[in-house]
Amino acid sequence: MRSFLSLLSVIMLTLQLGCGGSSGSDDPPPDDTGTIPPTDAPVAIEKYFPDNILVVSPTAVSEESQGAKQTKSSHKTPQYLNSLERINALLSGDIPVLDAFEPQLFFSMDFNANCYGPSMFYDNHPDGVTPPPPPDAPYPSLPGGDLGIWQELGIYDQACASAQLNARMKGIGDQNLMALMSIASLISVAVDNGTSWPEDVSPGSTLDLTSQMNAVGITAVTFSQANISQSTSGNNWHYQLVFSFTRETEELNIGVNLNHQATDSDAVYEGLLTFQVDDLTDGAGNCSTTEVTRNGSLHYISDSATEVRLQYRSAQLCGHGTSGLTESVSSDNISGNVLSRSSNWANNFSLFTAEFNPENQLGLYTFAWQAGPNDGNTRVLNVGLEAVNNDGQVTGESYFGYGDAIDVTNGSIQGFICNWAGPGNNHTLLQYAQRQHLTQNLSSGWFEPSNSAASDITYAPTNSCTYDGSGSFLYDRDLDNELTDETSDTVNVGEGQVIELDMMSPSGDATTIWEHITNNRGFNLPDYP
Repeated sequence: MRSFLSLLSVIMLTLQLGCGGSSGSDDPPPDDTGTIPPTDAPVAIEKYFPDNILVVSPTAVSEESQGAKQTKSSHKTPQYLNSLERINALLSGDIPVLDAFEPQLFFSMDFNANCYGPSMFYDNHPDGVTPPPPPDAPYPSLPGGDLGIWQELGIYDQACASAQLNARMKGIGDQNLMALMSIASLISVAVDNGTSWPEDVSPGSTLDLTSQMNAVGITAVTFSQANISQSTSGNNWHYQLVFSFTRETEELNIGVNLNHQATDSDAVYEGLLTFQVDDLTDGAGNCSTTEVTRNGSLHYISDSATEVRLQYRSAQLCGHGTSGLTESVSSDNISGNVLSRSSNWANNFSLFTAEFNPENQLGLYTFAWQAGPNDGNTRVLNVGLEAVNNDGQVTGESYFGYGDAIDVTNGSIQGFICNWAGPGNNHTLLQYAQRQHLTQNLSSGWFEPSNSAASDITYAPTNSCTYDGSGSFLYDRDLDNELTDETSDTVNVGEGQVIELDMMSPSGDATTIWEHITNNRGFNLPDYP
């Protein structure tokens, strides 16, 4: 175990990183690198590295289980804690850089949970002319991803809102983890090569580790830049990595930068993490070529050991070596550019904003995503984790709906679109949203609906979100790929129907669905920056 970092303790749901070191005698012996360790107290990790800053779904649990096959009842570690443990193991020397440096994580993809936005057969749609079915299907279908929360439960009986948030954040979580692991690898290699960390990087100096990173021998990776520098003021650290990664037969370029600003107060710091990754796609989406570039930026602020604020942005741009990192970060303390929301992005813009307590992950989270720049709306998931009982069980509430376009959205839900891509579709926002109250299962870690009345999610895939049975409209509500078993009892939705329209709508003094969510349900947007 290296002297500059030691694993402290698990507090409730999360891990706090601390620093260990010698007590400091008059004549300290050389350490295992041959350098004389300092006699003063070790520098806290947050002075040079972002402690407790991760882009992770707050309801996600680790997919790792010590080699055992996962089941619904398997006890799992919160993903936030698992990711911190991985970073700590690299910084502390418990795992070598050769085992921890996994550039393939930069290419992880987001996806939809099986309970959300299914591709669904339908016939005789009431809002427009139903097209003929394709040759390989008995009926036309509504495209996948365009319906909201359709079933209450996802895999392992998770509440669908939780399952969808976990699925949509899987890719960006992996990308962020690998970006941080890249920076941690620089520190680890510096120590492995005899640097007394962080004392040997003096204010105003730069430590070039390019040859040392290449000497690690990471498969299919060649580094062209690997630097750590400190500002002349001594409170700003800059890390830069540029390398190529041969994925299958293609050599792809990747760059990672971190600008970290510390203060004299422990746990008070700010920083900007960015990355740019060349990639190849099977389908170019809004690009004329399969060559794309992934851009990501994370602006983070730690106000104390119990209050963190951050915003993460990611998107694909057309071509290799393309950057949308052109918007100046909103900060008086650090410089640099975040990913512009009005840039030349082409596909899959994700925007995650959070304000939370790292000791237990209680806080406010909003995640918005948009498939392409020509879409008029974002899809939005808001989650508030509210309380932890005496047993350590977390409860909260989630909301899903549609918001403003990605270039202007603040993460609020502006309404609902029930017929996004069906015949005669109308994208006028109706004043509805979906809701699920969440309770963590202490045995498995999954977040489940709190009770039988915890979910308000039911609607019909029409412009009005209802259907009164006046036509011959059928749709596959039970998702069995068959319409012959659908009846008025399963497709008629609305007042006086067998299936009631069951979504949130404004009540009391609220005139909009967002006023209802904030004033009546008590959710507020996370405070950023």
